[in-house]
Amino acid sequence: MRSLAIALILSGLAASANAQSGPVATAKQVTASYNLDLTPAPDGQRAVMIRIVGGREQLFAVNLDGSGEKQITFDDADHEDPVWSPDGRRIAFVLVKGGTKIVHLINSDGTGTEAVTPASQSAIHPSFTPDGKAILYCTDDDLRPPEKNESEIYRIDLATKRVATLI
Repeated sequence: MRSLAIALILSGLAASANAQSGPVATAKQVTASYNLDLTPAPDGQRAVMIRIVGGREQLFAVNLDGSGEKQITFDDADHEDPVWSPDGRRIAFVLVKGGTKIVHLINSDGTGTEAVTPASQSAIHPSFTPDGKAILYCTDDDLRPPEKNESEIYRIDLATKRVATLI
């Protein structure tokens, strides 16, 4: 896709350089949009999804009928594994920046972002407990077969930030 965009830009520049008269051609970038990890909210009316913006995975909230789309993350990082709290008021996700992976919470309207897992751990795949008072997460997903790697599952209490090892 990048090669196509570069080719179109170069052809636009060449056309404008060769033009004898008239308006100068303007180069335009050709981009693609990818929507990933569409996750419905508990109310069945909304969803959160990942879209690539400026080369970064950003979170968007949208009504399931396609209306009301709103970008809720804007920083220079990737945002992965979004999951709704049971009450639909918050979204947990993994913020990936500088090689670190930390579970964060954000209000569904995009306000109030906070880190919840320790920066000393790599945290992925968050999941709320049914009461919404804790998040379960793991440290690795073993995607390097046949090599085996250490992977633990933890529970973090959202009120106290106390971490307990489950597995």
